[in-house]
Amino acid sequence: MAESKRDPQATARRTLDRDHASSLRQLAAGLPSVDHALDELISRANQTELDVGIWNTTADADHATQSEGWRDAEALDAEALDAEALDAEALNAEALDVELLEAERRDALFGGAAANVYRIRRSTGA
Repeated sequence: MAESKRDPQATARRTLDRDHASSLRQLAAGLPSVDHALDELISRANQTELDVGIWNTTADADHATQSEGWRDAEALDAEALDAEALDAEALNAEALDVELLEAERRDALFGGAAANVYRIRRSTGA
């Protein structure tokens, strides 16, 4: 008691702290415990029927859209590669035709078998 006479503010603070703590305890006593609240949550979740098909439907639709996009892109890439291959093949055939014409021209001018070499190369695709 001698301390409280010396510092009345300290006494008032301790009283407020004690009153505040007891009012919090009273409020907490009225609330359900964490264990009880968790048990309630689990029981409600187990009683609720879920239509899981909705989740899969949207995920499947998204996946199908993405897959379709990838397939389209791959098809376009394949077409472009085929076109490039055909262009390269046509250029190669054209180059062989030019070589054959040149060889035939040389044969006509100088005589020889140069044109036969180019005909063999053209027929084998080499």
